Amino acid sequence: MGYTYKQKILLIKKIIHRYQCASYLIDCMNYDNHYASHTLSVREAPVHSVSYYYNKRIDKIDEAKRLIYLINQIFVLIGKESETIIRHDFMMYDKEWYLDYYSKATYYRKRKEAIEQFVKYLLVFLEF
Repeated sequence: MGYTYKQKILLIKKIIHRYQCASYLIDCMNYDNHYASHTLSVREAPVHSVSYYYNKRIDKIDEAKRLIYLINQIFVLIGKESETIIRHDFMMYDKEWYLDYYSKATYYRKRKEAIEQFVKYLLVFLEF
């Protein structure tokens, strides 16, 4: 199924938002103490117990780590210039950052290429 340019932008906004939430989750958790101390001891917990709660949190952290890894891999594949454009446009929300680097026409052309590359790799990874 093909996506329009606006749909691709919306897709990137949603996935970047999830990426930022996942990064925040990992940063906020006391990962070393919390995650490591419960990984081995609570996996066989019954439902509705404290251990079940910890298992859910562990699963949530694992999902966040997978999403962060996926997006970081996409950034490696699309190249530094495209990564910079995606990061500035969808993570930092600085509308005029490109003026020091590109003319307006060049920026919009490179932005379109970056969006196309990002979505292409995202869809490839999500197929698996």
